[in-house]
Amino acid sequence: MNPLALSLALLLGQSDPGAPPQPPPAEAAAPAADPDPAPAPAAPRPALRELRLTRLPGDRFSATLGGEPVEGADFYRAALRPDLAERLEARDQARAFALIAAGAAAVGGPAVGWLVFHSRRREVPGCGAPSDGAACQALAGQIRTSNRADEQRGLVAGGAAGAAVAGLALWWWVAHPPMATGLGEAEALVEAYQARRQGAAAPAPPARPAKPGDGETGLRLRLVPLAGGLLASAEWLQ
Repeated sequence: MNPLALSLALLLGQSDPGAPPQPPPAEAAAPAADPDPAPAPAAPRPALRELRLTRLPGDRFSATLGGEPVEGADFYRAALRPDLAERLEARDQARAFALIAAGAAAVGGPAVGWLVFHSRRREVPGCGAPSDGAACQALAGQIRTSNRADEQRGLVAGGAAGAAVAGLALWWWVAHPPMATGLGEAEALVEAYQARRQGAAAPAPPARPAKPGDGETGLRLRLVPLAGGLLASAEWLQ
């Protein structure tokens, strides 16, 4: 290379053979994403109120939850047994429906039977012509008698059907008495409730035992043996 040309190139800054090529400027680094927020601590479970059972004469009992009396379905809910409360309420509703059905069948059966047979009545002719007076009146009287007999048969048939339905409803009502909570069952439910209440109020489990290295600060060097030598790593403890 011509020394004169090399000197001129160095002076003009066109090339620098001793300097390595510079990489293009890196793009601005994207801002670091915000770390995920820490999950909110779970809300503490409310303490269970005291459920107390008092024995009464005749193998009966009374219950209070936090000093307030509870009975029936409310007692089951107080003892944390909503399934039994729903079963008791379903039985009471079914018994009430059975009584309503029995009353409706006893009253509505004759009325429905009369309406059904009354709709089948024959029309009474209007005997307007003088020449047909006697025969027409006789025919009209027969039709009226037949219609009244049909209506009576409707009352009897409807009454019999209504009585049968009412009897079945009353039989179901008697065969399914209301659910009664016995003293033994109530005591078992209260015992289970108290056990759960004590478990909810139990102290938190002890913290895990301390491990070697807990509480240390500074630089720690770790050596891990490998098949081909050692792997060294450093960690700063705070």
